[in-house]
Amino acid sequence: MNDPASVLGNLFTLIFVPLMLLMPLLVVLFVRTRDATPAAHALIRARTIVLLLATLTAVTLWFGSFLLSRQYPLGGVLPWVARMGWMMFFPLWFVLATPILRAKTGMADESGFRPSDSVRIAGLVNRARKSPLRRSHWWMFALAAIAGLAAISARALGAPFENDGLQRAWLMQLAGYASQVLLIAAILPWVLRRMLLEPEPLDAAGNPDLAQMYDSLRDAKILGLFWMLGIAMPLVFATAFSVMCWTGIGEYAAWIGAIGGSCIGIAGAGFGVVMGMRRMRIAEFKRDLDRQARANSSGPS
Repeated sequence: MNDPASVLGNLFTLIFVPLMLLMPLLVVLFVRTRDATPAAHALIRARTIVLLLATLTAVTLWFGSFLLSRQYPLGGVLPWVARMGWMMFFPLWFVLATPILRAKTGMADESGFRPSDSVRIAGLVNRARKSPLRRSHWWMFALAAIAGLAAISARALGAPFENDGLQRAWLMQLAGYASQVLLIAAILPWVLRRMLLEPEPLDAAGNPDLAQMYDSLRDAKILGLFWMLGIAMPLVFATAFSVMCWTGIGEYAAWIGAIGGSCIGIAGAGFGVVMGMRRMRIAEFKRDLDRQARANSSGPS
């Protein structure tokens, strides 16, 4: 097919998706290592190799899905899998790249968790109870998921399917969307809990501005990821699948999926980078506080 929707979808899959998958590795490679011990250097190298292998695996899975989708579209499911390959950016960034960046910027020593300074201060606050998400947020996620499932499922109550192929395609779309919702419901709460429990080392004096910076960063990360993955993503792809199964015009769904997926992907990539840079600024601020404290303690009594 040479229609504009098909061309747009192929460009999205061939350009945007691999860039998203390569971004965590590229950011790690371009960030300079600061004041790391030999043990920390060794750990950074080992974790970078793991990130490299994971990135190659993700790119291989995406490219394999893309090639198979050219011959076996399976009612649009394989092309959708190929275009959604950018979602692997999130584990690559948050699970593998972020610890490397923390170690490279001096936010962790060779253990990967403790701050590099000799004095460690931690706030005696149960951060598991400081989530900015409320019960109403999860109700919104449930309503968005149910609305999408209802819109796709209701096609069975409409006009009879013209042939068995269209009915199979509808079932595949329904199963694909339900699987996506279940995957998000399983992974998103776990990822958000991990964010709550990330190390937040304070300075020896317990500077309140530093604690406030951590609070602001934590809330922004959790809320941003929730709105992107818990609300925007289900709604965008529920809309695309609904249009496809109700109208039978895959081009419209391709435009919706490509544009909506692009927007979510760009927002996700920018979000991850901005949050990483904010964390680095917090680390710089903490190092300045520690230097000032050491200078004051070594001064004349």
